[in-house]
Amino acid sequence: EEQDLPRTMGVFTGASMVIGLMVGSGILSTPALVIAMVGSPGASLLLWLLGAIVTLGGAMAYVEMGVMWPQNGGTQHYLAHAYPKPKALLSYAFIWCILFAARPASIAANAPVFGKFVLFAIFGSPTDKRTESYEWLSRFIGLIAITFLLALNSISVKAAQRFHASLTLIKIAVLLIICVSGLLGLMGIIQVPEEAKKSWAHPFANTSLTVGSTASAMHKVFWGYSGWTNLSYSLGELRDPSKNLPRATTLGVGLVSVLYILANIAFFAVVPMSLVLESKEILAAEFTYILFGDVAGRVILPSLIAISMFGSLSAQIYVGARTALSAAKSQYLPYSQLFSGLHPTYGTPIAALLLNYLVVLVYLFSPPPGDTFDFLIGFVQYPTWFFYGMSVFGCLLLRRSQPHHPKRSFKASKVLAIPFIATCIFLTIFPFFPPAVSKPHTAYPYWLSPTMGLLVIIISTLMWYLRMIWWPK
Repeated sequence: EEQDLPRTMGVFTGASMVIGLMVGSGILSTPALVIAMVGSPGASLLLWLLGAIVTLGGAMAYVEMGVMWPQNGGTQHYLAHAYPKPKALLSYAFIWCILFAARPASIAANAPVFGKFVLFAIFGSPTDKRTESYEWLSRFIGLIAITFLLALNSISVKAAQRFHASLTLIKIAVLLIICVSGLLGLMGIIQVPEEAKKSWAHPFANTSLTVGSTASAMHKVFWGYSGWTNLSYSLGELRDPSKNLPRATTLGVGLVSVLYILANIAFFAVVPMSLVLESKEILAAEFTYILFGDVAGRVILPSLIAISMFGSLSAQIYVGARTALSAAKSQYLPYSQLFSGLHPTYGTPIAALLLNYLVVLVYLFSPPPGDTFDFLIGFVQYPTWFFYGMSVFGCLLLRRSQPHHPKRSFKASKVLAIPFIATCIFLTIFPFFPPAVSKPHTAYPYWLSPTMGLLVIIISTLMWYLRMIWWPK
């Protein structure tokens, strides 16, 4: 049956949704990939700080549009209102990119990382992290996780929301442990390897900031911050959006940004640079092992990190279904009546959840072993940030086209919005430039991720033409 989901989320649940989606594989896995691109901890830290400022600028623009249209769908609705001609082109193309590329590929990137932390907690650091058996085993563990989460999200909306909120507390606790213990190591209160201390003796040594390497590094930084838009996809379930949306977004983005900066300082204060570059996605596990030893550091804390990533997967699956639900209600999908319906007993969007699940399986098992995580990050980020830029630019256009909108109770700062748009332009053009740092043989070609992302945008535009122009109803 097609019906609206009830408004059950308050400020804390909304903020936990933001935090739950932002804190995932990004901060626990990408700092090593970022520093590999820019060459030094100082340059890496500056990019994470820049990422926090840019993210806040985009988030405030989304709050402005969210209080104007407080319904599930987020970017889809904002693009439709900002660019009504030609016939919802950007809105439709965005939905197809998100549903069939960005969202499922994000889940497919995070699921094996969850598996790698589980394997680390059981077996410790593998002697060769790049073996095919290790890669495939981590993917199958990820499959078990997302299958369980599909069942949870299909049975109860409230249970899924409570699950996100409870695991968000674990995420914050894990990040606080990393931040505090790392800072204690930096101050000499906790013993750390001598090689790690050299990182801060000359923090900008070996810096390499070409446009190609900077663009690649920024995509990885923004992967860490990704999730700041996702409350907008569940706004139809947020109580009193005009009041609670600004509070939940500011609380979520602000807290995560502070923790991310401190976590980066902590990682580089404890883990020797050679091990940082070698560890890649499991940097956080290597960090805890160095500081806390064989039991707490190898088993307990990596297990907690895996649990926190489990919560991120659940939140991604939750939001992915809401995106499909909203798209179906807008008649953007074939069999819209099926995908816009809720289960008559459970009141959950089971058809939308299953659609998301099936597409995730394609991205989880189709890429060959190698630096798949790195490839999927670039693939997801390219179309995502193109549409983010168009959305925030659309927010400024709406101030001219609808200057007296009755629900515009919040206005984002242009001082933050304009740099956000400029960053999106940079991330759309410069990933096609080669990075200065050579990649290992396990890496995909640097141009493959943005090319695939651009191809997804083109295909989505063709789907818009077929659905809205050639075969409208």
